[in-house]
Amino acid sequence: MHPFPISPPELLRRRVLFAVDVIDPLTSARVSAGIRVTADELAGRPIVNRSGYFVWLAEADTAPEKVTVRVIPEKLPFEEEIRDLTDLPPPPPADETQPFTLDKLDKRVLRIVLRPTAVYPFPDDATVIYGCMRETEADDAPPVPGLDVRLQWLEPKRWLEDDTFAAAEWKSSPAAGLTTAAGEFAAALCLPNGAKTEGGPSKVTVRVLFQRDTISKCTAKQETLPGSRVVPQGAVGKSGVLAWNKLNPLPLQ
Repeated sequence: MHPFPISPPELLRRRVLFAVDVIDPLTSARVSAGIRVTADELAGRPIVNRSGYFVWLAEADTAPEKVTVRVIPEKLPFEEEIRDLTDLPPPPPADETQPFTLDKLDKRVLRIVLRPTAVYPFPDDATVIYGCMRETEADDAPPVPGLDVRLQWLEPKRWLEDDTFAAAEWKSSPAAGLTTAAGEFAAALCLPNGAKTEGGPSKVTVRVLFQRDTISKCTAKQETLPGSRVVPQGAVGKSGVLAWNKLNPLPLQ
């Protein structure tokens, strides 16, 4: 009787360079369909694993510097995103006999929260403020495109463990958007589970934060019902027109 030949399994060692995690800011769901994710300098396309991560394998010593997320036309209502890759660790050694430890995993995973466009189908529980930004309050004032827009909600003051008060604090929605070429915007917020609001469970105190280069401005705070669709405090008429020169400036962070 001859022994049955047994060969050791071939060790498959993929040299993973980094991965990208793309997130819908309102639903917190991972997005892997309807988008194209690319990394500069790398010839290969990413592998989309079972968890929905975009994974790139090492290509010799090539080190990418930027990642771009493009929405396939007429698929998803998100803005294009371009992010820098910083402090990316080197890939595992090509020589499989060399020791390697998977450290610095946080440096190998880039999390990108997408920015919804004004036509995003906001869920019913999302508070949305619609408006239009112009340079001044004049009827013929030009629009202000390309502003970073984010809805903020006010978390009330609370007791800390050392029996002191923490002051009320503005919290930002992860759903940042941009003003369009016409200055239009939609700022949205889905309150996280267990969130405390200044107005109690039936109301939420909000404001809209705008970023223009290094300048931050905001609207006056306003109370509204969670899940409502309104125009911002201080807007001119039902169209929600705001004047950049009339907003409240915020100190540099």
